[in-house]
Amino acid sequence: MPGPTDQLSSVNRSGYPLQIAIAHAVKARSRVHGWRVLYEEHSWRNPREEGFIDLVLEHVNLQVVLLIECKRLQNKQWTLLSPEGHAKPHRHARGLRTERVKGQVALGFPRWSDEPADPATPEAMFCVMPKDARDPTVERVGAELVSAAEALEIEERDYLNRRGGDSRRIYFAAIVTTADLSVCSFDPSSISLADGMIPCNAPLSPVHAVRITKQLSTQPVGGVPVAQFGQEADALVKAKERTVFVINAAHLDEFLRDFDVDDREKE
Repeated sequence: MPGPTDQLSSVNRSGYPLQIAIAHAVKARSRVHGWRVLYEEHSWRNPREEGFIDLVLEHVNLQVVLLIECKRLQNKQWTLLSPEGHAKPHRHARGLRTERVKGQVALGFPRWSDEPADPATPEAMFCVMPKDARDPTVERVGAELVSAAEALEIEERDYLNRRGGDSRRIYFAAIVTTADLSVCSFDPSSISLADGMIPCNAPLSPVHAVRITKQLSTQPVGGVPVAQFGQEADALVKAKERTVFVINAAHLDEFLRDFDVDDREKE
């Protein structure tokens, strides 16, 4: 029969303690960083899929929501890569934006759009993780968070409309993990076409948070993206791009404290 130690080991492997700890830490520091826990283990559904959001945070002043997936990984490193070879800091992130006029969703909303969101963090497209079949990829988790954000916006729509007035609400997605994060810098032309490997002297820089922006939407784009002749492919890619923040759990408080959306006229 399993003893108490075995039971606790199973509990800790589940990842639920991390989720509980993050919720507790956010609540304890709410007056400092301005975020509150809006939902925990929140169910969502759309016609294609369903699931649970670990945590949903709401900023008390910014009219911003952050959907969080918690990932407890022991002694693991996630390495982020940019196609350009240098993951430069970016301020913009693609979030799901809804604007209301007199208590009604404005024409053309909700929509995924680039939002000027601080703190600036390196932006990457690829996340390299240690091979483990039990761990879903960042892309899979990110795509699920994107679907969850769209489902949550629909679910909240009626009660937010009833509040009346003019407002806006932006939904962002984030993965909070115990994994250490680093960014690899390299010259793309230095990658060998013979073995497909980055030179061993490529520098790795530790970071506390990154933003991954790529085609995380797996749904067909409705209609034809508006673009000039010859730029239609770029417009199609942009229409499917989403951003998911990846944050080291030990630095979540710092990220929340520094978070801001430079959009005061919409508050």
